[in-house]
Amino acid sequence: MTLTAHDIIEGKRPRLRDLIDVDLDLPQATLTKDSTLRDAIRIISNENRGGVVVLDDARAVVGIVSERDIVRNISLTGAGVLDWTVDRVMTSDVFTADEDTSCQTTLTEMIDKRFRNMPICNADGKLVACVETLQVTHAKLAELTESNRKLMDLLALLNHTQITVGPNVDSTTIKAMFQTDRVECVIVREEGKNLGFITQDEFLRASHRVSSAHAS
Repeated sequence: MTLTAHDIIEGKRPRLRDLIDVDLDLPQATLTKDSTLRDAIRIISNENRGGVVVLDDARAVVGIVSERDIVRNISLTGAGVLDWTVDRVMTSDVFTADEDTSCQTTLTEMIDKRFRNMPICNADGKLVACVETLQVTHAKLAELTESNRKLMDLLALLNHTQITVGPNVDSTTIKAMFQTDRVECVIVREEGKNLGFITQDEFLRASHRVSSAHAS
């Protein structure tokens, strides 16, 4: 695998795996198709969440019940719906993400499709966690804040010389730029737009990740 400038930029973005590692409040309570809406509302209330994931016996995601689903059905039919099984109102066409999905991609997907809960599944399709829009937004804001801090530091160090590369430039070329041009960072541009920047430290970390992945 050839490491490119685009790979390094994408590798800097926080992943859902990072969010799971630091957020200890991710829910463990889930439902089955035979659970009632009363069960769902209890979990939503106890965990202060917007929805609950529905699993089959293999812990694969088969649906999701949101607070809005429950309120809408109560409004239409009355409180008796709380004794319904969740499969009568749950959303079966559930979008999921894996642990390596970036927080940016997840947030974009959630905003575009107007849902507040994203189940995260492992390679076997089993539920690992479920995040809400606000949790992913906080992670993205933290990334932007850190990127802005680094950019301000770099602007203070840079002379008027800027080294730019396209997103598909390979790591060998970037390494040579750091060694021969002695720059603090390489700016990645495509079609006149800045996609991001790569510092020497970030380049070394990305190279180490790829080397470690090949070794395993």
